[in-house]
Formats: sequence, C-alpha cells, structure tokens
Amino acid sequence: MIKKELSSGIVLYSFPEEPNSIANNIIAVIDGDKAILIDTAYDDQIGLAISDLAANGATVDSVVISHFHEDHYDGLYELVGVSFYGGARFKETLIFEDCEDDVAKLIPTIIVDKPMTVEFGKHKLELIPFPGHSECTMLTKINEQFLHIADEVIFSTEGQLSLPWLCNGEADVKRQRQLDAWAKLKNYSQFTIIPAHGSPFDGDKLQGYLQNLERYLNAIIESGGNITYEGAMKNCEYPLFEKKGWHENNCK
Repeated sequence: MIKKELSSGIVLYSFPEEPNSIANNIIAVIDGDKAILIDTAYDDQIGLAISDLAANGATVDSVVISHFHEDHYDGLYELVGVSFYGGARFKETLIFEDCEDDVAKLIPTIIVDKPMTVEFGKHKLELIPFPGHSECTMLTKINEQFLHIADEVIFSTEGQLSLPWLCNGEADVKRQRQLDAWAKLKNYSQFTIIPAHGSPFDGDKLQGYLQNLERYLNAIIESGGNITYEGAMKNCEYPLFEKKGWHENNCK
C-alpha cells in the first residue's frame, strides 16, 4: 500500500498491482477522528486502509461507492453497519456484472439520484450522478478542489492511459452514454483529477486524454463494432493498454 496526503485531511491509499495492470485507490476524507471513504477496493486492501486510519486515531464514518463493480465495493463487507452512498441504478450494474446475489446485500443506505452535498466537518463533498462507464457511476467533488472521476478515465499502475470498459446496455446505448459522459467531463478541467485507478493529475491534462478516448470509441462506432484494436487506434495520440479483452468488450 502507498499512502499519500493530497491535501489537509485528504488521503490517497493506492494498491499497485503487477506491471501494466490497474492499481486500486481508496480516498479518505478525514475530519478529526472520523473519515468518509470513496470506494473500498477489495477486502484485504480496505483492511490496510482501516488499520492505518486507526493508527492515526480515526474510524470510518461512511462510504461513497463511485459505482458498483467489485473492485470498488468489495471492502464494504468488512465495514458492517457503516452507512454508504450509492447511485440509484446500482441494481442494473450488479445484474449486468452477473452479481445478482449481491443486490440485496448492497442496497445503499443513501441512494443518490440527483446531485447531493455532504457537509463533513471542515470538508464539503458533492456527489454527482454521472452515467458513463456504468449507469450508476457518481463523481465526487471534494472541497471544490479535487474531483474523483470513478472509472471514466482509467490508468495503469505506471500511469499509462487505458481503454475504456463499457458496461450496462446495448452496444449503441453504452457507447453513446460514454461519449456523452466524456463531453460533460471536459467541463471539470479546473479540478485536480483523482481517478479510481492511477495517480491524481492536473485537470489541464484531461482534454487530451478525453480526445484520445473519443477517437478510439468513435472509430468503433463508425465501423459498427467491426474493427481491430490497431484500426481503432489509428488516429490516437496516446498508447492504450489492456487492449485485447477490453477492446473485444467495447466492440460488442
């Protein structure tokens, strides 16, 4: 685990994996002896974050789940009784991911179906429903300085831009939903961006990343999903990793 304080009371716990793979992140927003977490990663990873918080005199008050994929919610099972915020379309995501058995266990304590402000001591969080990567995705503004973007843009452990992973819906629907989300995300370049996988970066880099991803996805749309990875990447400026399985998914 790598721990980094991004600002006073804003801590990033990162869990790097093997080379050219995805690192899971947990964000802790700390006020005194309480913390709100954004995402929980896996059970062993949340355990390390909880232990570090405890060593510094803090316990988990509540959790924001950016979207309901296992690498973001699995740690909830280690936080019995802790309330959590989640998007209103959580069921659709879990069912699409073949996690029907988790639906009844993962009903959010607070369902977020429109922008919601959470005052937490000296901190202010704004939870923003943001369907894109999944129907239940939420962005989280932190103190009008940071923006947690869930999996709208994904990076490897080494900071290499990843292919998108499109879920929830028919091919045309999910591709257009992702493009619409990226178009809206361009309006947030004034923030320091915190991806759920990868290191934070200045928002002025966001436009280039998003243009690259749009070129890739538009090539798939124009081909009707009948295009190789190399063909879809023809007009892209950044190399993208995880090209095999993820590209096949995006063409379906």
